[in-house]
Amino acid sequence: MLTLLQDIWQREAQSIYCGDITTPLIQGIVDQIEQDKVALHLSPSMKKRLAVVIIESLQNITKHATRFNNDLAESVFAIHDRWNYVDVYTGNYINKDATPDLQGRIDQVNSLDNEGLMQLYVERMRSRDVLFNEKSNAGLGLIEMVRTTREKITCAFKEYNSLTNFCVLKFSMKKEDWRWQLIFILKEQEPHPR
Repeated sequence: MLTLLQDIWQREAQSIYCGDITTPLIQGIVDQIEQDKVALHLSPSMKKRLAVVIIESLQNITKHATRFNNDLAESVFAIHDRWNYVDVYTGNYINKDATPDLQGRIDQVNSLDNEGLMQLYVERMRSRDVLFNEKSNAGLGLIEMVRTTREKITCAFKEYNSLTNFCVLKFSMKKEDWRWQLIFILKEQEPHPR
């Protein structure tokens, strides 16, 4: 995890969190991001898309991360703002046995166009397992994030020990309209009435 953190720091992440990610913490992170300087430069629809990705990615950690001592799931979450993209990074420990399945699901959603993603979503929703099992691993969150970001998921797995890998996911969203940023910049430069 140290290498990941160094990489995120080098990229000058605007927001970063390391530690145990729990369900109550998710809303606090979303609220904080909305106040963050990253969100100030985004259109309202882009803010909504960013919130969906943040919530889905953090929920994936709370549901699927491998938990160690005292039931803690050591995780990392970061946001990096580039001129025309916003990147959301998540990292958490995952059982090695689950790694091929997750990689397969990511490869599957990355290979589909929007119509194919919708068909897969409907197929997974029809599965009885999704309706009755909170940890069904149906991949609905991954499908939703690819549809929301309109970009492929980047993933990497690094061996932690003989039973566990550290999984890093990156979700990139192209900013919708550079003109929105220009309007914001110009408004910042306008003299304020006294």
